Amino acid sequence: MERILFLALLSGIQGKDIWGPAVVTGREGESLSFCCGYDEVYARRDKYWCRGESFSSCHIVVRSLGPQSGRTSLEDRSDSREFCVTIKDLTVQDSGAYWCAIDIWGPDSHMAVALSIDAVRPVTPSKPSTANSTTKPATTISPSPSTGPPTATSAATLEPPTTPPSRRNETGSKRPEKPGTLTILVISTGLLLLFLCQACVMATVWRRTGIICRGHRDAVR
Repeated sequence: MERILFLALLSGIQGKDIWGPAVVTGREGESLSFCCGYDEVYARRDKYWCRGESFSSCHIVVRSLGPQSGRTSLEDRSDSREFCVTIKDLTVQDSGAYWCAIDIWGPDSHMAVALSIDAVRPVTPSKPSTANSTTKPATTISPSPSTGPPTATSAATLEPPTTPPSRRNETGSKRPEKPGTLTILVISTGLLLLFLCQACVMATVWRRTGIICRGHRDAVR
């Protein structure tokens, strides 16, 4: 590529009767067009597009007065004193050294053009991510009898929590509770007071009955 640029620079310095872009770039698969200008004295002369690192041995691709075929065409615009080259369906192999030239008496007037075509990189489809495709089992937090924080267990191995002993008694049949010592003491005291009251009543009745009997006996006497 440096040699092509050197030839293009050298041609631009030497040739003043023809001019144009020293470097033309394109993209693979696309089309491009560019023009080379010339002096008005060459308006009716044949123009051509030539490929090769050396102008003396370059291969003519297309002429303005010749048939236009293939991917490359050349149009001579004498009114604006320029001829334009169009290349379709560019490929990387199109890159190289070319020449804009005019067929005249003696050595043809020419200038070098470096053509550079950038390759298009194929798009590689990305592989689907498998990170989200794996389904993890749901986790359930079950109460733990210990004072520590609740632990997460897998839904596949989760077992129903066991009922504490205190809750079994609440949900099952209630057993009769044994009376406490205080309750027995209160009941015994009550019974004792009741017994004393009955004894007092009986004693009072007995006394009154004895007085009445004595009075009756004294009256009989």
